[in-house]
Amino acid sequence: MLWSALWIEALRARPGLAVRTAGGALGLLWVVLPLLVFASPPLELTQYLLAARAGRVAADAGGPLAAGLSWLALDGLGLWAVYALFALAMLASAGLAYRLASRFLGRAMGGAAALVFVAVEGIGLPLDPYAPDRLALPAVLWVVLESWRLIGERKSHAWPALAAAGGIALFAGWSGWAVVLAAALLIALTPAGRAALRTRDIVQPVAMGLTFLIPFALWTVRFPPPLPALGTAGAAAGGSSMVPAATLLAGLVLASVPGALLVLISSRAGERGGGDRAREDVPTLARGPMPDFAPVFMAVMGIVPLLAALALAALGERQTVWGTPAPALLAVLLVAGRGQMAGIHRRRAMAPLWLACVAAPAVVTALVTLGAPQVGRRGQAVNFPARAVAGPLTEAATRRLGHPPGAIGGVTALAAPIALASSARPVLMPQAGPAQASATVNHLAAHEGMVLVWPVLSANGGPPYGLRELWPDLQPQAPIVVPWAIAGRLDPVRVGWAVVPPRAPK
Repeated sequence: MLWSALWIEALRARPGLAVRTAGGALGLLWVVLPLLVFASPPLELTQYLLAARAGRVAADAGGPLAAGLSWLALDGLGLWAVYALFALAMLASAGLAYRLASRFLGRAMGGAAALVFVAVEGIGLPLDPYAPDRLALPAVLWVVLESWRLIGERKSHAWPALAAAGGIALFAGWSGWAVVLAAALLIALTPAGRAALRTRDIVQPVAMGLTFLIPFALWTVRFPPPLPALGTAGAAAGGSSMVPAATLLAGLVLASVPGALLVLISSRAGERGGGDRAREDVPTLARGPMPDFAPVFMAVMGIVPLLAALALAALGERQTVWGTPAPALLAVLLVAGRGQMAGIHRRRAMAPLWLACVAAPAVVTALVTLGAPQVGRRGQAVNFPARAVAGPLTEAATRRLGHPPGAIGGVTALAAPIALASSARPVLMPQAGPAQASATVNHLAAHEGMVLVWPVLSANGGPPYGLRELWPDLQPQAPIVVPWAIAGRLDPVRVGWAVVPPRAPK
């Protein structure tokens, strides 16, 4: 007899399907949102895609795994495929979080923990919705899952899967390296891990690992990991280098508050009255005792990658916590705190609260994007009409140069979305000039010419002094004037531009 809420019955009967449906719905929401509301992608995503197009693939920001997938999706199918790629990563992460949680808490409570994880991810998405680390999260969670099977469950036949997961994680940037390090520490320092090293099943994964290590070594030689000096970022900014790390940690804590609230509301805390009859009507999720090794395992797997992200942020590297297993393991700990028999109280409030965690951030983002032009005087990056500018600019530059431009530079806030929207598929020249550009970018600019863009803020509309100093042979053209994608009360966009002729024969 169906006597409780549908979502509770789903957790009991088909928890895996319920979690994957939730993860897929969250991912789909953030595919539909930019396609309907954004005229241009967020600036950080735009710069990342252009860097991937130019072959700048370092250990930060998801490594070559995220960069390669993003580049293939963008140049193969278009921008919508990049958004869909993030949705698929969210779906895979939710499924892996459920598989991991169910090994600690059982199917039903593991499904509840995975739903809390999806809620935490939903709240954290507006902080950095298309962080490349999110594309690496499935590989990271796969390493955690297979490590538990090998060490926690003592299944030596998990070696090949762990070797494959670890090999892929090596190409997932800093977050992948950190989780591989955490797994190595557990294997080396625990009796179960050392026992697994002595089994015959290790022969195959060793051979498999070498097939990953060889291309990994070649990649690290070609793109050495950036190693900034301690305190240089903070000193340059006149502040503390620990501010980015504190911001990351604060973001994780704030995103976890709704997850903790979900768990708290489902408990009897603060409940008044009801008597025995009310307690009998409360549906209950049950689990067995957690394995003794589980707390140590989750602590190492959660803390080591998180500390690595915080340390790199303190060193000046751009990092997020969303590529670490910390949110998923935190959700497991929150649900495990309910005990082996968890009654679901206030179940009528649970579904609306969970839906609010998942949907409200996207709704607020859409309302802000649509409403800001009506009340403000400054346009947002996602409202920039990149296609409307890129079309005539590419056509005019092609006539001036005799062929499509190889690079677009100038003020990055304008150059990046224009380069991404241009049919010529140019690369992005850094605003600081050729000294900060890769060899590929400098080669294309020298052999195919370049376009420089800047916002027209004065009557003369000429290029800024900094651009003239970097590119003395630039040839200014008539500015391009177009309305914002959502015009509202905003003045039209005025983009000044110039061509820089090729400096070397093609």
